[in-house]
Amino acid sequence: MAGPDPSGAGEDEGDSGEATEHPVLIWCEVCGREDWTTPATAFANGWDFAGPGGLYPLGVVSPRTCGGCTIDKTVWWRLTIERVPPADLTPREQAVIRRILNERSSP
Repeated sequence: MAGPDPSGAGEDEGDSGEATEHPVLIWCEVCGREDWTTPATAFANGWDFAGPGGLYPLGVVSPRTCGGCTIDKTVWWRLTIERVPPADLTPREQAVIRRILNERSSP
């Protein structure tokens, strides 16, 4: 497992005072792959995902991809790069946004 984020950003302190990172359900919005791990470990394994130790905060529309899928197939890409208005997204893309907005860092 990868070590904690050196900045300590987004980590909770346990009773011992040490920073701990909690696993979350990470998922690829392109291929549908899911894994239960920490965002930092996922990032180390090639995932582009949110959360403590990840690239972005949970609940923010940003890419959710595994190491085998590309960013240009994400909702973030459609909104940010292609400038597709939210109202013009497909039902699947709208479902991805709802899932992102409902993410939480603990079960």
